Amino acid sequence: MSLPPVLVRLFDAENRRDWSDLAALLHPDVEWTVVPSQRGRSVGIAAYLERLEGAYSESGGTTLKVRHVIRGGDDLTATELVDQDGGVSLEVFQLEDGRVRRTWEYLFHAPVQEISAGDELPAAPG
Repeated sequence: MSLPPVLVRLFDAENRRDWSDLAALLHPDVEWTVVPSQRGRSVGIAAYLERLEGAYSESGGTTLKVRHVIRGGDDLTATELVDQDGGVSLEVFQLEDGRVRRTWEYLFHAPVQEISAGDELPAAPG
């Protein structure tokens, strides 16, 4: 499954640190929720960019690659992102009017333990 074009452009702008290109892809009332986070939710383009720039100023040269994509219709996309250190984040994007309206990001720091699809899940309590 492929990314919607707006998310291809968003990740490209983010990896290039081109905040003006990225801002053009955001809905004016964009909401970004990071889990876990003490700061909770950022609302609006200025708050989104401030938080993103702050995250990159702390992490240096981090770049992200999309490893998996799941699409739920035209407006909902889930992504698994991995950075060069093996850190993983799961992000769910809601699109509106061709722009990012909401995103929920779940952070997992390296090292990350992966479970393959062939591994057995524990039995349900019963």
